[in-house]
Amino acid sequence: MIYSVWRPDRQHYEYYQDTKGVSDDGPRPTPRKHSKLGNAPGEISWKLPSGAEYSGNGHAAKGVVVHPDTLGDFDLGSASVIGIAAIALGLYMLVR
Repeated sequence: MIYSVWRPDRQHYEYYQDTKGVSDDGPRPTPRKHSKLGNAPGEISWKLPSGAEYSGNGHAAKGVVVHPDTLGDFDLGSASVIGIAAIALGLYMLVR
């Protein structure tokens, strides 16, 4: 089976393959909690199965779109780093 993982920092999908299906690797994902804004993708999507091997990348998803288990529930992309830098600069300008 082919799996696609979105990599926001690289702006493409990475493709992985394995011999077993995503449903064979564990139970169906269910949200741990609900909020008014919804759930994070990592909480309600399939995880990349253990043993899946990298097989390439591209701009369109192939097969099943999954969440990379290695990143946990969040990923600090470039937008987050810019936001943190802007807050730090604002605090510096306020204090000096």
